[in-house]
Amino acid sequence: MTDYNPQIVAIVNGILQQKFEVPLEKMKSEARLKEDLNLDSLDFVDMFILLEQKLGKTPQNVDFMKITTLGDIYQMVMDLNAEIQKN
Repeated sequence: MTDYNPQIVAIVNGILQQKFEVPLEKMKSEARLKEDLNLDSLDFVDMFILLEQKLGKTPQNVDFMKITTLGDIYQMVMDLNAEIQKN
């Protein structure tokens, strides 16, 4: 199991709870975005726009088709945040 940055988890979960009304009890790293969290493709796009606004950086070279779980989003945001810190 991967250890995710608690601040990143809080940001992502906050967006999911406030904007998409996903209950906190469903927010587990293994939760599947479509099947478990009931996010459709438009929700998915909206979520990434909100994350981009929150972080101030657009994810580059991300294969969004491979992002299927909440843990995948946590990892992507952690990677993006590490890239921001490096620059």
